Amino acid sequence: MKCFKMIRNVIKKIRRNPRNIKMKLVVAITFVGLFLYAYSSQKEDQTITWKVKLDNVVVHIDLKNTPLKLSYLTKLLPILKKLGVTGLLIEYEDMFPYIGELAQIKNQDSYRRSELKNFLSVCKNTNIEVIPLVQTFGHMEYVLQFQQFRELREVDDHMDSICPSKLKSLDLIRNMLSQVMLFHKSVAPLKHIHIGCDEVFNINLKVCNECTKRRQSKERIFMEHIRTVTEIVKNISAETTVLIWDDMIRSIYVKHPVHQTAEPVVWNYKKKVMLYHKTLSQYHKIFPNIWIASAFKGADGDESILPNIKYRFLNHYSWLQGIRNYKFGGESNIFNFKGIILTGWSRYAFGRKPVDLLPCSIPSLMLNLILIAKFQTGVCSPKPQYTKDLTVFYSIYLNDSFSKMLDCDMMDIDVNNNYFHFIFDYDNLSLDNCNFTEWKLYKSVKEYIKFYYTVNGTEINSKLRDQYLEKMYELNFTLFHIMNEYYAPNFVNEYVNNLILKIKDLLIKS
Repeated sequence: MKCFKMIRNVIKKIRRNPRNIKMKLVVAITFVGLFLYAYSSQKEDQTITWKVKLDNVVVHIDLKNTPLKLSYLTKLLPILKKLGVTGLLIEYEDMFPYIGELAQIKNQDSYRRSELKNFLSVCKNTNIEVIPLVQTFGHMEYVLQFQQFRELREVDDHMDSICPSKLKSLDLIRNMLSQVMLFHKSVAPLKHIHIGCDEVFNINLKVCNECTKRRQSKERIFMEHIRTVTEIVKNISAETTVLIWDDMIRSIYVKHPVHQTAEPVVWNYKKKVMLYHKTLSQYHKIFPNIWIASAFKGADGDESILPNIKYRFLNHYSWLQGIRNYKFGGESNIFNFKGIILTGWSRYAFGRKPVDLLPCSIPSLMLNLILIAKFQTGVCSPKPQYTKDLTVFYSIYLNDSFSKMLDCDMMDIDVNNNYFHFIFDYDNLSLDNCNFTEWKLYKSVKEYIKFYYTVNGTEINSKLRDQYLEKMYELNFTLFHIMNEYYAPNFVNEYVNNLILKIKDLLIKS
């Protein structure tokens, strides 16, 4: 704009003195300069650079009533480190080796204190931070199911939410936090702890006398509880930062602000993430940092057996697109979110049936970690369509690394074909020639899915029923054998029996 003004002023002077050769030369030079500037700007516009800065890349390990063997997790650590993981968010629930009055809430296959301490030491030596997650409001079924703690339920016939107004509730929470935090601090500094506080659906002022006596709204009670639990954490370990899921505070914090030092984790598992800029701006004004959370498994419905890898990829891609070069209104500096947590839910709640096994979800996890790493180093493309068309994006930036990590013989990708939609079809990944550690289990689960739909879509006579029964028992044996490498026997029994029962039901009905 300044160039055009300068040229206009020079032209006026030339009109006043048309024989001024020097002025004509200035105009010519100015025009050439403007042309070169416009050309270089056009070239810059054709090059897209996308980059995000995430100091923390954390993988969520959900252990609720799902006794994953620590020997397997230990083998995963160097691979995760290579893929850029800085930490694990471990949601223990009943798998933590509680002692004293909390000993009864342990799973019969809960970790021994010695083996867990050894695992934490390996994490420390691998330079992977461990962030324990202890539910302190909702999702407390694993504790409130016991008669000893039943009186602490907010609503008697719902064992998910604890009453925030009873002193015994705070004593219980303090005991749980203290045991988990001190155990971790005995091995390594505890930088962060997550206190949950998501999906608290049963703050009920009509039923709970203790909450009613406080003469506060349920929103205010919720925010006060977060502050109280945060203070409990700080009293145990002043240097530990508290994380909370943000779903319960999105709509209430503006109206019911309570001073917080916790850091919200904004979660969204949809394939197209909608960023609520007003909410983020409010968080930015109040909280010291903001985290985000995606999902690499466990977010495709409670009937899911394998994660929908296309949806999980789109979820991460959408998040990274949304936060790249993010700026709050009125600010010139780019805002850096503190970290991303890739959640991997094993059950939708304690007592619900298991979904997507972690070993079978490794392809999804690896792909999305590679994607995050690419955005961290920077996606720079000379042509905009290379970053807008996901087929092209995948083929250029991800395919080689992904194939190498999974040890697969995958086809070369032509950027003009539709391979992205082929590889991420309903049948998940077309990984026919792979040799990653979990391949046998992944393949067996896919065989089960294919077999289930075959039985479900076939008219069955007695001869066919016998064939299907034989195939069912063969699958049953294979799954039992392979899953024992990863999980404790009781969980293997539960999981495989649930799968086989679904096929048995089909054969009985036919």
